[in-house]
Amino acid sequence: MRKEFINIGCSSYATPSWQPLFYPEGLPKKQRFNFYCKHFNTYELNATFYRFPTVKKPAILV
Repeated sequence: MRKEFINIGCSSYATPSWQPLFYPEGLPKKQRFNFYCKHFNTYELNATFYRFPTVKKPAILV
């Protein structure tokens, strides 16, 4: 028997209007993506439509 999977996600997790509807009151912005990942199993990365993503080398702090 073949199992089918449906991936559900959004193209944004930082939409301000989601605060009262989806995100708990008082959840800091830096914790929104972790909260999003607990409820959705995929994320649409729209940046690839405009240009291919590249790996940036970390800056060396002196």
